[in-house]
Amino acid sequence: MKKLFIIFTLLLISTILFACGSNKTASLEKVEAKNKHGIEQDIVKKIETNLKSQYKAIDEGDYNKYQELVYGEINSVYESVIKDVIIPKKPSTSLDKIDVLYQKDDEVLAYYEAKMISETYTPDSNMNQKIKGYAVFKKVDGAWKAVANYDEIATVVYLDGEGKENADYSHLNFDNSLTWRNALKRLKSENLTPTAWIDKVKGEIEGNKIVKSSLTEQPIEFDQAFLDDVPEENIDNIKKVLNALGDVPKDSITVYSINVYPDQKANGIFQTDVFIRNGFNVPIKDISGTVTISIKQTNGMGEEMVLEVASGEFDLSSIGTIQAGSTKFMTLIFDPDSVLVDNLAELNIDELKVDSILNHN
Repeated sequence: MKKLFIIFTLLLISTILFACGSNKTASLEKVEAKNKHGIEQDIVKKIETNLKSQYKAIDEGDYNKYQELVYGEINSVYESVIKDVIIPKKPSTSLDKIDVLYQKDDEVLAYYEAKMISETYTPDSNMNQKIKGYAVFKKVDGAWKAVANYDEIATVVYLDGEGKENADYSHLNFDNSLTWRNALKRLKSENLTPTAWIDKVKGEIEGNKIVKSSLTEQPIEFDQAFLDDVPEENIDNIKKVLNALGDVPKDSITVYSINVYPDQKANGIFQTDVFIRNGFNVPIKDISGTVTISIKQTNGMGEEMVLEVASGEFDLSSIGTIQAGSTKFMTLIFDPDSVLVDNLAELNIDELKVDSILNHN
């Protein structure tokens, strides 16, 4: 009887362990069913396939196949560029990154980075380039297709015949990534569909009169050395981002992040460009105190959680005096000792929050 009892007990324990193991496996499968932005992996794969297929069709000169992958009527100018400019160059395109960021209703927003090298290279009509952009996809009759005219390029860097960056083409480059990234931070809170979001950002970039008239020019002070080193277009973009924030919060010093350096994350360093804004009615100086960075992350269950990424003590006296109601721009660097997470390089930090406790004179 004792022997039978022991055997029964072992069987019971094995059954419990197996059940726990099965639950753990099911739980892991559930976690892995979504990407880091909370998008179903099945959707992610379909978006990736569509985007890769678009560029493959263009590379192979098959415009009809490209059309099949797109929902809606393609703008005649864009059609002409593809058919008459890009395809004759016999391009070869590599997609270095695809990140499906956001879903609202039956639309999805994706970010991508691509490099296009032409078999036929002519300096006066160069199409060799690295691009970073955003594209919208829509579920149509059960299939995910790219939405016509909603593939927006945020950054273009032109390359020479060997596929390398060349100063001779630098005047053709453009970079609106700062505006797009900061708009991306507001996407979830604004609860817009991806198409509506792109329309809004394009309006801001193109100086839409309605958007522009609603913004008040916010005062900002730059050091002369900064103005000498930074292109005027970048300065203008920084000002546009500040204007979009509106008036400085009263009776406080606020810190607002506008850009993160992804390359530094791999080194265990969190680096970000920030606005430091003076909401007092008097000038302030000798600013110092604690700055903490946190982000919202979506786990595999679709639940949002707040994660503190970095926190450190900063002496900001080097920026000098900030006039009443004005703003200064600077870069904050959190060294590895100030970083609070082990997987910094893997974290998505498109949307973050800055908390600060600052003293001043």
